[in-house]
Amino acid sequence: MPTTNSNQSTTSENGRNIRAELHADSYFFLEKSKAFTQTVGQKFGVVGSGGNSVFRTTAKISFAGEAKIFAICQGQIFLQPNSSDDGKINLILKPFRQPINGLAIRYIVYRGLRKSDFMNENEEILPYSENSTEYVKHVREEFKKFFEFLEVTEPKFMAEYIGFPSANFSQSNADLIDSYFFKVSEINEENGQTTESHPFDFPIIPAGTYLGNAVGELGIDIVLNEGDYTVENNPNPFKLNLSYARASEYELNTANFSGMQKKLIQESATQFIDIAAFYGLHAYGNGKIRFGGDSEILQNETEIYNLIQYFHTKSTVYLYIQSNRQRSYNFYGNYSVESGNNTEADIKFSIDNTTFTAATFNESWPVWEFPNPPKFAVKLVTDSYSGAGLYVKQGLLNSSVTQNEDYFIRNNNLLQDSGSEETDYTKPVAFDFLKSDNKTVSSFIQLIYEGKQIAITKESSDPEVPARTYYMKDIDDVFGLIEATSLIQPQNDHQMAYVTDLDLLLINFENKTGGQDIATVTTKRVEDEVMKNDTESLPRVTYETLLNNIRQNTGSFFQSRSAYLDNSNSGL
Repeated sequence: MPTTNSNQSTTSENGRNIRAELHADSYFFLEKSKAFTQTVGQKFGVVGSGGNSVFRTTAKISFAGEAKIFAICQGQIFLQPNSSDDGKINLILKPFRQPINGLAIRYIVYRGLRKSDFMNENEEILPYSENSTEYVKHVREEFKKFFEFLEVTEPKFMAEYIGFPSANFSQSNADLIDSYFFKVSEINEENGQTTESHPFDFPIIPAGTYLGNAVGELGIDIVLNEGDYTVENNPNPFKLNLSYARASEYELNTANFSGMQKKLIQESATQFIDIAAFYGLHAYGNGKIRFGGDSEILQNETEIYNLIQYFHTKSTVYLYIQSNRQRSYNFYGNYSVESGNNTEADIKFSIDNTTFTAATFNESWPVWEFPNPPKFAVKLVTDSYSGAGLYVKQGLLNSSVTQNEDYFIRNNNLLQDSGSEETDYTKPVAFDFLKSDNKTVSSFIQLIYEGKQIAITKESSDPEVPARTYYMKDIDDVFGLIEATSLIQPQNDHQMAYVTDLDLLLINFENKTGGQDIATVTTKRVEDEVMKNDTESLPRVTYETLLNNIRQNTGSFFQSRSAYLDNSNSGL
């Protein structure tokens, strides 16, 4: 969600461009005042250069001795082994209530917690005691209440009851994390006995819960949510599976891949954000960062910068650009233009809003990093067609440079004047950042941009008949999710199966006055049946667009979260 600095006006002079402040409320994952360091090799994002680069999804930190670790937000907990150290475990937190409104987080992965803080050598959950962690106390209390309610004797509380693998409960590295949180379970009957493949429940723990300790180092991944569904025969080699969940740290690596598989792995980088930028975002609006076991709350940019100052990326701003068909900018290679010396470029950027440098956005990884930029502006390739548009999903626009309509940018605000010498590019889209002592507070910019039409050429079988060119329309992108299967299954025959894609689409449509409105929507595919007669029915698939935000020439609309309501951890 685009944000406005709480110290600045939220409207333009004519009353337009009203933006709700960003509301972020979370706990710091590390105990208060614990000193830590982060090297360039431990940071989130691109490490290395060119074809030898990798993309680290894990931000790792180092510290002396042991440190208490806390739950960033309320959510469900899934424990997994750490593949590099039998004395450690990894913990996956699935937010129940999102820490930042409008930023849909799927999972937060803690890598490297001390196993003995959770279970004994027999993998039984530790008993409740005065010295137990808050996590152990919480799950022990819930376990006890459950069996008291059933009025049966409480059994041993084995770790397998909350998802940890055991001899009785085998797991495969290829299993998707989703299949455990959503309990995609199989019931098997053999020799008259019924067994369930996933016989467990994940506890929901409060925000700020003391989870356990880490010794010497800890890794954190933040995974964004694209929707509660899986895609059959997904060609992307990268999967959010138990192999990923169990790693001591994880990096996307394309060394053994080529072609489309390589591009899809690179595309996976857009599913992650840096923990430093996550906390930095709390400064952009009415944010609050709390500490477990302490009443202090951090709110302004100086306090928050001082908190994240030991991250290598404390002042890094990340640029995400989503373009045609919900892929990253120039994924299809349709935005490149000549830039001289027989080279091509697809973007121009500036860190002073004056001098622009031509570059290639999607050359390796589609998440760009800018260390401590004083300012930032970008120009994107366009064919200047009338439907070209851009929406700033996240970022603080510099409205004195970039005119906008409620953070939608189109027409004369986006496209160069006809007499310009640079009609292949848009006008500058400029951003401001919050600073502490002239140092930028880490954050990220998310843009949704469609600046060129996608053309499809149909050749004729008759050599005398010329080929015909068709241009894709916005509506063509609505009918996706063809091979997607919802993780939220209907509970009875009266419920409809549905799948919602949380990636926003930018849609132009004609209004009643003949003008053009522009909106961002999510899409939903619903499966149901239509009765043909009293005994026969016909399967039906319906596609819906769920309105997120709209810029209308007449009337008013207040940005809605309804586009995200049909998902378990959708950004609310």
